[in-house]
Amino acid sequence: YNTRFLPQVLETGQLKTKEAIKILISDMNREALDELQTRFGEKVHIVVTDNGRLIQIMRRDVSKAAGVFALSNRYGVPPAEVLGFGDDYNDMELLQCAGYSVAMLNAVQELKDLADEVTDSNDNDGVATILERVVS
Repeated sequence: YNTRFLPQVLETGQLKTKEAIKILISDMNREALDELQTRFGEKVHIVVTDNGRLIQIMRRDVSKAAGVFALSNRYGVPPAEVLGFGDDYNDMELLQCAGYSVAMLNAVQELKDLADEVTDSNDNDGVATILERVVS
């Protein structure tokens, strides 16, 4: 929403003066993740990605789907005309809401099962393969 936003790297003390937009935690054990879910799961959106190595914590109303559909609404594109791509759990909601959903070959199995189509991997230009077919 705010195209003028520029990420900042701050020391721990400086972080306390800022409002958190998204928190990323790497290499958290399952017990600690369960504790996070129990204590904060009703207040924030917690997504585990990167084969369980990255925990993303953000406001409950923040997701890729929310961003894409805010833009589609702004530009008058109906959800049925949205083409969604994804490869991990943080793309699940987007693929569920998109008019046509595409999972990458390297995607988690749950996303592949949900998608209308599976394309080649990120490393092999899978998105371009679909876009070239759809746009031409």
